[in-house]
Amino acid sequence: MDIVLENAVLPNRPERWSIGIEGEQIAAVTQDKLDGRRRVDLDGLVVSPSFVDVHTHIDKCFTADRTPGIARELDLRSAITLIRQSKDTFSVDDVARRASKALDWGLAAGIGAIRTHVDVDPFVQLRSVEAINEVRRRYGDRLSLQMVAHPQEGWFDAGDGFESGSRETVCQAMQAGADVVGGNVNATLWPSSPEAQVDEIFAFAKEFDAAIDIHLDNADTSAAFTLPYVIQKTIETGWQGRVAVSHIASLAAVPDAQAADTIDKLREADVAVMVQPTRIRLTRVEEMLEAGVLVAVGTDNLRDAFVRHGRANPIRILLLLAQLIRRTTDADLERLWLTITDDAARAIGISDYGIHEGAPANLVVLDAGSIPHAVLHEAEPRLLLFRGAPVLDTGLLQ
Repeated sequence: MDIVLENAVLPNRPERWSIGIEGEQIAAVTQDKLDGRRRVDLDGLVVSPSFVDVHTHIDKCFTADRTPGIARELDLRSAITLIRQSKDTFSVDDVARRASKALDWGLAAGIGAIRTHVDVDPFVQLRSVEAINEVRRRYGDRLSLQMVAHPQEGWFDAGDGFESGSRETVCQAMQAGADVVGGNVNATLWPSSPEAQVDEIFAFAKEFDAAIDIHLDNADTSAAFTLPYVIQKTIETGWQGRVAVSHIASLAAVPDAQAADTIDKLREADVAVMVQPTRIRLTRVEEMLEAGVLVAVGTDNLRDAFVRHGRANPIRILLLLAQLIRRTTDADLERLWLTITDDAARAIGISDYGIHEGAPANLVVLDAGSIPHAVLHEAEPRLLLFRGAPVLDTGLLQ
């Protein structure tokens, strides 16, 4: 073996384990002793698959200083307006520089894969897509990066001066290298039909044979509740397992019986739900977990007009979620751990993930003796491997 990590604690497994790595892959996971050119006695430290951040916006990160109105509390419409006013400063070099800083922060926190929503609209056009393509090339030996073509400014040009029409730039972004068709469907925000937006999003996805990830129903009111229609379209088009919805805050505002029926249909349609605990009001996370819906957690915006704070750290955002939904027993934290690891990988279509023979050696060693300890103490990474190569090492391999 090239590397052997022995005496490791693994998620959801008793005892201690040895992990043998050859080249880019995990070659052995055993309680037996393994020979290796580099052997590291972890003495009970946690080894986890590296984190998957399912929902970020690295094209807009670190722009809070460009939006002076951020000092006051903003509603969604005001935040979109502030960001729009700053987009003329979004050059390719500028976006690439800020996105690189965000990825550096994420790597320092133990991230191995990320899905980022990238604005494509008449204001920024394809500059951010070009920048993220460049960043993806430069960081390709350190993490996996998926790009969502995100219509931040609305899908249609409704002529009201606010919904400015991003459908054409979404198409251009997919042609330019974006991986996932995005959406921003909110019946309380845009004047155009949410169902018409959903229809075109699915049509684009079929044209490009791509997955879908929609910002959906991001309002604390039942007036924005297009989720049932998205579920219906998922089934009609055969896109089960290829659709994710983010936020769905209005699910918490509809009556309990309607919510329960919708949650059952989410599971049946295999639609993933991306949760962002940075919101003050969350969707029905507990009910979805109990029903078996695929739930993953993302860090969301980073120090911009939408979210002023943040550290691009999945453990910190997971701890926030645990506190908000009051799930802090050891068993709770072990279950929630899946929302930034195994379930998160499945939510963005990563099929070969985890700690098993033949999987890519994308691993993080944490300064903790258990998963609950790692969450509660926001454990720092001691070692991060991507395809078997060290990305971060605090001295364990030396």
